[in-house]
Amino acid sequence: LMVSGHIRSDVIVEPGEVQFGDVDQGTAKNAELTVQYAGRSNWKINDVRSECDYLTVKLKREEQGGGRVGYRLDVGLKDNAPPGNIQQEIILVTDDIKFE
Repeated sequence: LMVSGHIRSDVIVEPGEVQFGDVDQGTAKNAELTVQYAGRSNWKINDVRSECDYLTVKLKREEQGGGRVGYRLDVGLKDNAPPGNIQQEIILVTDDIKFE
């Protein structure tokens, strides 16, 4: 088994997780995160992916310049979400080359 990884110190997501808190069943709710990058001024998030049918994600570029890029990530919990804790991943696909 070979495992590899790369820790990105140039990308910061705040907060580090989405917390909707207590939500009444049948109610939609939104949460907001920021994604900040320090490096290339033309860095882009090309796609946002999730395998969760009851989450929505909207991405908006907020700032650019001086080697910094910022995005706002609006994550929505749909009103058809089942009761209980949700532990899902949201994947940000960027224009970076793959690390090998």
